[in-house]
Amino acid sequence: MIPTITASIITLYKFVYFLGRLWDRVDIKGLSITCLIVPYIFLSKSLLETVEETVILPCVAEEKFELDNINKKGSHPVLYKLKPSINSEFIEWFVGISEAESNFLCRARKNEGVVVGFEFVFKITLHIDDRNALEYIKATLGCGRLNTERNVLVFTISQLSDIKNILIPLFEQFPLNSTKHLDYLAFKKAFFMFLNRKTSELNKTDLYSKILELKNSMNVNRVSYVLPAGHNIRITGNYLVGLLEGDGSFYFNKQGISNHSLFKSFTF
Repeated sequence: MIPTITASIITLYKFVYFLGRLWDRVDIKGLSITCLIVPYIFLSKSLLETVEETVILPCVAEEKFELDNINKKGSHPVLYKLKPSINSEFIEWFVGISEAESNFLCRARKNEGVVVGFEFVFKITLHIDDRNALEYIKATLGCGRLNTERNVLVFTISQLSDIKNILIPLFEQFPLNSTKHLDYLAFKKAFFMFLNRKTSELNKTDLYSKILELKNSMNVNRVSYVLPAGHNIRITGNYLVGLLEGDGSFYFNKQGISNHSLFKSFTF
């Protein structure tokens, strides 16, 4: 009887952990507490030890390995399985429109002039008439929010878990082609430095100074526009459509107007 109960509980905890990793709605510390509260009430010490050794400790070790891997490589592997709705066609289109209309922002939070933290924001800004496009992005990604600012609509992602589990894996799978890729790289590096601040070898002051350096090298403050060695330009039909959604223009040029002839050129 006891082995059957043990196996059932272990299976349940592994399932909970899987959901937590998939959606990042259950952190490791919270899972450990949850895993221990109920058993302590109902189960024996030997069963508790089995659950902890079989599930909790391996989960914590796995999480630590991944964070160490990120710190050493300075990059973020695609660790989380994306939702089925986020297919390659959508990703390519999303990167294209992001190339044209997005911004990666790192904002310092201050208290009496002292930096006490950072906020990381990704946003896409379109005319309010393009609400359907941004609502489609929001629904497909399953995260973010929409805000109206005068005659424009802004889609933003600012939750740390959404940036880590959804946004960054998208741009790792299909990188940006233009120098906006440099802003993404600075954004990603600063983001993980802040996310892993508790395990960083740097003290808080030095860590925040390095994040501020990255922040001040982005967007309008950028002075270097050299893409990393090995960065390949990759353009697909879906990417191009997304790019044209943001920066494309369609218009007619009228030339040689007379009563007998009218020539029109189509340009984008």
